[in-house]
Amino acid sequence: MQLTLVIPDLIPPRPQGALTDVYLDLHAPDLAFLLARGKRRSMPGTSLENWLGARFGLSWERNLPAAPLSLLAEHGDPGEAWWLCVDPVHLAAHQDQVLLTGPEALGISRAEAEQWLNALNRHFAGEGVSFHHIRPDRWYARFATPLVVENAALMEVAGRAINDHLPRGEQARRLMRLVNEIQMLLFSHPLNQTREAAGRPTVNSVWAWGGGRLPTVPIRPNGRLWADDLLAQGLARATHMPHSALPRDARSVIEVADSHLVVLDALRAPAAYGDADAWRRSLRRLEEKWFAPLAHAFRKGRLTSLCLLALDACHSMEFTLTGQARWKFWRRVRPLSHYAKAAPRIAAPDRR
Repeated sequence: MQLTLVIPDLIPPRPQGALTDVYLDLHAPDLAFLLARGKRRSMPGTSLENWLGARFGLSWERNLPAAPLSLLAEHGDPGEAWWLCVDPVHLAAHQDQVLLTGPEALGISRAEAEQWLNALNRHFAGEGVSFHHIRPDRWYARFATPLVVENAALMEVAGRAINDHLPRGEQARRLMRLVNEIQMLLFSHPLNQTREAAGRPTVNSVWAWGGGRLPTVPIRPNGRLWADDLLAQGLARATHMPHSALPRDARSVIEVADSHLVVLDALRAPAAYGDADAWRRSLRRLEEKWFAPLAHAFRKGRLTSLCLLALDACHSMEFTLTGQARWKFWRRVRPLSHYAKAAPRIAAPDRR
């Protein structure tokens, strides 16, 4: 059985600010064992979105078209239209920066999403744009004509200041005018007044990203994809690659004698928001549900090939294990912090 694990933010480089204590009292012996037995290779930094696009053979000039692919993953029909993700977010001003909190932290109900999108569709009727959703935390805009813009993916900006990530391109001003109108509508909407009165964060803006038409995806990786990430699922659907949501643990994957591509993204949000405690809790769950069963299967010879990709925006690492690595007892097991020291030291994201 061959298995590739893709894990964003598994080994955050030691920053000078946020997450400085992320490795404090961290105990993950099975992960440490797998990393020690693997052949390590340094790779350029990359995001999960860019890695997935490259893995499926997509090339793009401005944006990976995540919007139509995500819509496809949700069993929607992108058709030949031009789509844009307009995900609901909370923006908060702090000193000279504006910080973004993504929809995963806002607890948006389906009824709230329907009311907001109904209001947006009434407001923009006749302007060549309509708003849609299937699940409450992922919104889409369908445009009559394409927008020539460059946008950062939502998770590249979540928890950070947006100042350096605003849209660029020929029609960036048009998009910003649209977003400003959406902000004004959301600000005055009664739902936000209700949320504010209840002490809940308001939904006062959207983050626009991933625009494009549904592409022809040239590469279908071998085996099965396991992922909760919508872009990953959409790429699999576009290529008719067998795929499933993440199972409860690795045992469901190990039992199937096939090639597997598994995207484990539970560490992504804690790393984005600089929440070291939440990151450690998520890693302990991965240790119990994934790394421990995989280490056991590798020791018993049931797992013949494992590639573990630790993606990071600044510096990524690949760990490759083959059957021969089972007998390399001399490879010293080191804590996870050892690999962070091997990465370039970078300044923490600006969260002022």
